[in-house]
Amino acid sequence: MAKQTRFRVKSLFVLVIAGGLATIFSCLLRETRTTAELFQTFKDPGVEHQERKQAEDAMIALPARDVFEVVVASIIDGPPEGISPVQNNMAELEKDAPIEWRFWYSTNRVWRRRAAQESLVAGEVLLESLKSSQSIDESNKTLPLLERYWVHSAEEAVSSILLDTSLSPEQRLPSASCLLRNGVAGYSGHVWTLISELELGDDGDLILQAKYAALLLRAISLGAIRTSPSEAQLVSQSIRFIKELREARSPYQETRVESDRLAKVLGTHVGIDFVPTYDESMGGGYEAGATSRKALNWWQRTGKSQFRPKD
Repeated sequence: MAKQTRFRVKSLFVLVIAGGLATIFSCLLRETRTTAELFQTFKDPGVEHQERKQAEDAMIALPARDVFEVVVASIIDGPPEGISPVQNNMAELEKDAPIEWRFWYSTNRVWRRRAAQESLVAGEVLLESLKSSQSIDESNKTLPLLERYWVHSAEEAVSSILLDTSLSPEQRLPSASCLLRNGVAGYSGHVWTLISELELGDDGDLILQAKYAALLLRAISLGAIRTSPSEAQLVSQSIRFIKELREARSPYQETRVESDRLAKVLGTHVGIDFVPTYDESMGGGYEAGATSRKALNWWQRTGKSQFRPKD
C-alpha cells in the first residue's frame, strides 16, 4: 500500500513537471506568434478601438527587438499620404478614421512608447534596415529615424553615404544631417567642400547650400567641427546665403522660408533670437522674410565686426 502511494506521488509529480514544461513551451511559442499576430490586428478594419488599444499595450510588454523588427518597415514608410484626420486634442475621432490611418496611429504609438524605453535597440534595428537598403532612396527614408535613435556603430554605414561622390549633394544631405546633428566629428570639411561645389546660379542649389550651412552651425555647438570651416567663415557665409535667398525671385516663397530657417539657426548660435515677436495683427503667423531681415540688420550693426573672417 505504501509502495503504491509512493508510486502515485511520483507519477503525479512527473505529470506536474511535464505539464509545467508543456505550459512553458506553449507560452514561448505563443509569445513568438503574439508579436506578429498583434501587429496584424492593427490592419483589421473590424477590430474595435478598445481592442486595438489593448493590442498596443500587449505589444509594449513584449521584447523590444521583437517589436521593432515587426514594425520598423511601417515606421520607415511613414504615415499615409494626405492630412491626418486626427489632429491635436481630437483623439476621439481616431476610431472613425480610415483603416490605413488607424493602422499608422497604433504602429507609431507602439514604436514611440517602446523606443522611449529601449532607444539603443531601436537604433540597432534601424541600422540593420539601413544596411539592407537596396537604393539611396530607401536609405534616406531610414536616416532621419536613425538620426533620432543614434548608435555609434552606425558611423561607418552613414559616413559611406556622405563620402560617396557618385551621389548628388541633395542625396547626401540626410547622411550629413545624421552625423553632424549627433556631434560626430571629422565630417565638417566634407560638408564645407560640398557647399563650395554647388553652383550659386541655381536657386535650388542655393537652398541646398543654406541647409548644409544650418547643419554646420548646429555642429559647432556640438563640438563636431575641428578644423574647417572656422566660425567666422561659417557665420559670414550664412549671412551671404540669407541675403541671396531673400533676393532670389524664384521660387519666391521657398527661398524666403529657407532664409528664415537659416537665420533662426544663426540666431541660436550667436545667442540672439531673430524670430519676430508674435503680432496678433499678423493673423496668427509671421511675414516670410521677417526673421532673416532681423539677422541682416544685426550683421550690419554688430555682427560684421564680430565675425569678420581673417584674410
